[in-house]
Amino acid sequence: MTISNNTLSGREIDRTSNMGGETSKYLVEYSFVSNCTQASILSPAYLDGVTKRNPALLKSHIYAICTRPRITIPNGGVIIDGEKMKVTFLSQFRHAVNEITFERPNSFGISGLHASSEWPHTEVTFLDGEGQVRLQATAANLLTSLASDYGIGEADEIHRDFLDLDITYIGRAYGTDGNRNAISRLSNHETLQRIQGEMAMRRPDLDLWLVPLSFQAFSIIGEFGTWAGRVTDAEERAHAEEVERCPIPESQRVALTEGALIKYFDPDYNKNLKGTFPSRSHKEYSAVYSSELIGAGFDLETTPIGTRLGSTKSPHSWAHATVFSLRTDSEKRSILDRTSPLQE
Repeated sequence: MTISNNTLSGREIDRTSNMGGETSKYLVEYSFVSNCTQASILSPAYLDGVTKRNPALLKSHIYAICTRPRITIPNGGVIIDGEKMKVTFLSQFRHAVNEITFERPNSFGISGLHASSEWPHTEVTFLDGEGQVRLQATAANLLTSLASDYGIGEADEIHRDFLDLDITYIGRAYGTDGNRNAISRLSNHETLQRIQGEMAMRRPDLDLWLVPLSFQAFSIIGEFGTWAGRVTDAEERAHAEEVERCPIPESQRVALTEGALIKYFDPDYNKNLKGTFPSRSHKEYSAVYSSELIGAGFDLETTPIGTRLGSTKSPHSWAHATVFSLRTDSEKRSILDRTSPLQE
């Protein structure tokens, strides 16, 4: 846990308007921010056994179901000539097909290396002269790797657009004492199956991608302002000490994070928490209200997985962060947002 002070650069909540004419109870008010510690990306086809290959995913209690244009490597799309390798990708969006080409040094250092991409050309296999598999990857993951190695510049940004993910659903899996995780939940997920079915019929040009997220860290932001507190110095200190102990169970921190993410991205397939976060009536994160915190939110960065997240509501970005006011059910403005102005 991190405790920090924040002046919000002039974005402080108007205590009078938010509290019906009352001043704030405390001189220093605090907000809870859930910090993403790991993001991953995988195709639904690779769910089986993925936690054995990557045990860190067992700590991922939040997940996003995403879409993006299908990326393929056509026949003859990989040309390996001595020390150089040229890879051509195709990105399809509705009727439009875009070609993306990368040239790189042949880092394998193997003579006789060749590549094969069978129908539907969404995967590629690199084999040596003896027919031994040296690398097998999805076309999208190979493009992500090549784009990540590319120098920062205009061309790099153009290629990034093909890798942007659109969030269609956000969920959580916690169970009892954290014994459930995103992978176990997604292995038998009705909404995921529904999205897959609808995409196969209506948007065969798109692919589904899963983004398990781990929020193992959090911060408590202390906010100073021009308002006057209504408690004694002893009560102020007691409140600060309680906040520092952060009596919010992990299960409630996960529920808070899910609610904030859904409110921020507003995914098409989320129904239950739309328009209701945050609310005192939700017992799944009641501790944040009993602790008298004034806000809750998240800090998410996806640079490590080489792709930007976004939705119809929130533009694609490498980083998303916000804190929503917990003051009242009717006043739910954002009091801290690194990517956009105050939200309604």
